Amino acid sequence: MFHEIDRDLVSKLRQHIKKDETVVFLPWGNDFIANYLAPRTGFFTFNIGGDKNLLEAQKNWPQDMIAVRGEIDTDKIPTILKMLLERTTDVVVFPYFDMLWASHHWPCHLGTDCLTKQKEKLSGVIDAVKNSPYFSVDDSNLFTLIRLSSEYAEDSTRKAVLDTLFDKICYPIVFNSVHKESSLLLRKGWHGLETNHVWSKADSKVTLPIPKDCETKNCNALIKFNVFGASKNRPVSIKFSSIELSGSWNKTIVANSFGTHKVSVPLNNELLTQEISISVPNATSPYKLSGSRDWRTLGIMLKRIDLVSK
Repeated sequence: MFHEIDRDLVSKLRQHIKKDETVVFLPWGNDFIANYLAPRTGFFTFNIGGDKNLLEAQKNWPQDMIAVRGEIDTDKIPTILKMLLERTTDVVVFPYFDMLWASHHWPCHLGTDCLTKQKEKLSGVIDAVKNSPYFSVDDSNLFTLIRLSSEYAEDSTRKAVLDTLFDKICYPIVFNSVHKESSLLLRKGWHGLETNHVWSKADSKVTLPIPKDCETKNCNALIKFNVFGASKNRPVSIKFSSIELSGSWNKTIVANSFGTHKVSVPLNNELLTQEISISVPNATSPYKLSGSRDWRTLGIMLKRIDLVSK
């Protein structure tokens, strides 16, 4: 069977992927066949097979890999573009075969036509990618392979496109699974978007767009959040830091309840975007705190960021 995989798949991947490039397969999951394809083809990948291996790998994944979790739809195209622009990956591949079961039954489980079914399922996303000037797309019967278009390969052009992506995000910024574009701002140390919020880890970063109106006004970002595990008996410190016009800015808040907290961050009107670092030194997991089955380390529950100008 692996001879067939080499003949059908590895040979095609080698035609499109250069040695030592980074490749992301989407959607990701227990991608068992990636363990074979990466060394066989000669690329690097974040995808991995084995439930325990996957959980361990996610601890070191870039934030955008977390952001594109689940089924792939057109809402995730901006994040895919961001991954390519920031060189998180060189190539994105939509496989039509199952990344878990293809290593057991190639290319599909007995009696099924997974290739046609998956390609039809992704057709809307693939069409949208093909119609975008930012992408270069190669199709085959086994996968669609996506790269950044050559005209956007230069660093200056990449930055201009990234700035365009951020310009499209307007205040108030709401963090939930409906407003998927907000995931573009989550730089490091976040879990996936949920129905009404997103959880940070112990250390996280968020990048905020600075509107042009702020060139002539004093603008602040008002961050609204809750703090996991905070109570009178367990006060939790949260440190916010950034760079403003006068230099570094820091503020520490001590939360004594889970209720909504606010912090106002001055925005640097000489920049297009501004990075905010958030540290919760004694962040913990629901499992450690109460015995819940949720093992995630949770810091702040970010809901919304408003723009306040004077």
